[in-house]
Amino acid sequence: MEETPKALRVAVVEDDPRIQQLISAEITDEGHACICFGTAEDFLDEAGSDRFDLLLLDLMLPGREQTN
Repeated sequence: MEETPKALRVAVVEDDPRIQQLISAEITDEGHACICFGTAEDFLDEAGSDRFDLLLLDLMLPGREQTN
């Protein structure tokens, strides 16, 4: 008997609404839960203690300065 894969909780952090919508549609079409955030700050503020199986992060987000 084939085991049904578990649905994942996916967080998407993307500032472009069109890209956010495309990624979210693909994730939900595959049967997974998708929660979208427009900025890294929104993710950090709103996600709180939520647990995600996967985080898709736009590496070129505006906002906080990067430190090397």
